[in-house]
Amino acid sequence: ILSGRGGRMNSEWILLFPILFPVIAGALLPLIPLTRERSFRQWYVGCILAVQAVVVIYILLHPVKEMVAFHILTDVAIVFKTDEIAKFFIAIVTLIWSFTGIYTFEYIKHEEHERRFLCVFLMEAGILTGLGMSANFVSFYCFYEMVALGGFLLVVHVQTKEALRAGCKYLFYSIFGA
Repeated sequence: ILSGRGGRMNSEWILLFPILFPVIAGALLPLIPLTRERSFRQWYVGCILAVQAVVVIYILLHPVKEMVAFHILTDVAIVFKTDEIAKFFIAIVTLIWSFTGIYTFEYIKHEEHERRFLCVFLMEAGILTGLGMSANFVSFYCFYEMVALGGFLLVVHVQTKEALRAGCKYLFYSIFGA
């Protein structure tokens, strides 16, 4: 799958890394026993965001790439592209999400469900990057809905009635406003 002509890896596949790496790392966070320790959790999240940022910088510095990740139907596919607007968006997302990650450690330190929050936070970093590189309406819509679901989980993470009410309102506006 990853090899092109002559057995070389197609360079377009690099576009999947800043999407899938934080999503997979976020999904694995609750399963890694060391992440029970807050200092390791901070190191883990910081490293994931730093690696994602390095790959995004690599993408920003290289020519436009486009790849079809997979076909849903014959004429319907999930497609990613790094044109100038996509590069601008993923640069902004990476910068803001990296700084937000630093702030999050202080913000979340008194919360009971820090690992769950950071799990969704990391996954959202990859999903937002996928949204930024979406090359067609289908890809954009799929990633937009995933961002809405992740945003809901971030809003309700404290599990209070107020947070749940705010999360439901957010989800309503996200789904019915789309």
